Amino acid sequence: MFEFKSEDLLKARGIVSQLELPAQFGMDEDLEVPILYDQLENILDEDFHVACGISKAVIIIDSLPFVIKIPFTGRWIRQWDDNEGWTEFVPFENANEQVSDDYCYDELQNTTSAKVDGFGLFVPNMQFLMTLNCAEHNYDVYVQEKVIPENENRRPINPSKNSMDIAASYSVDLRWAAYAIDLYGADYFEAFMEWVEDNCRDILCDFHDANFGYDMSGHPIILDFSGFRD
Repeated sequence: MFEFKSEDLLKARGIVSQLELPAQFGMDEDLEVPILYDQLENILDEDFHVACGISKAVIIIDSLPFVIKIPFTGRWIRQWDDNEGWTEFVPFENANEQVSDDYCYDELQNTTSAKVDGFGLFVPNMQFLMTLNCAEHNYDVYVQEKVIPENENRRPINPSKNSMDIAASYSVDLRWAAYAIDLYGADYFEAFMEWVEDNCRDILCDFHDANFGYDMSGHPIILDFSGFRD
């Protein structure tokens, strides 16, 4: 069972507290966040990587057993007019429909709900880390246990043909779903998919291959449980 250790959380807070992020925070046309990467290069003296989804930046530091997630406030989009192009920042609007435009907050709420309703096997452990107070904008920052994306998994995964046949009826990664059915049973998997549709429909729109993977013990898990609705 994964647990967040106080010394690791303290280290993460020390790193995050040194960041200064702008109000217009999102990935560029190369799907990168140079301003975040450049600052981390000056802060850290160890290997790290910054991954991006459309709604958040994920800081992966070798020495930490979890990743650090910072929500974007929008996205940079290439616009065209009379064959002339320019880049425009388009802010997210009220991502969780009530509180803010913070997709990481959505993810934490969805993850907590899944655990409460009996589907914690499919979601990684996640918690709030701190609020980063910047000159232009304040960011709530979160941590989530490290997981292994499906396309980076090196463990042998050989689901049964019967589970492959059952998994084919769902709009999710086929091998991942079949392996989950082998481990947890078809009824439990079906109940989970019905729960997602009833409680987190926006996640269904974000069920692409990069969001499926495994925890460090090899159990199937969903990497990003925030969905996308912008």
